[in-house]
Amino acid sequence: MRYRVLKPLLAFRHEPGVAAVVVTIAPGSVITLRDEVEETGFVDVFYDGQVVKVFLRDIEKKAERVAGHAG
Repeated sequence: MRYRVLKPLLAFRHEPGVAAVVVTIAPGSVITLRDEVEETGFVDVFYDGQVVKVFLRDIEKKAERVAGHAG
């Protein structure tokens, strides 16, 4: 699923052995959920050529679903 961010959205990127990096996803950006999500909590999304974690509830409150598929 793809979403267009309506309000700034906080995410973080974490790699083993490296401190987590906080990323702000700007309004107007398009993010793609990595897989269908059945749970609540943090989910992996593709954003700006990287995979970041975003709180699912924040996506539901601050983004709208975009028609189509990721290319």
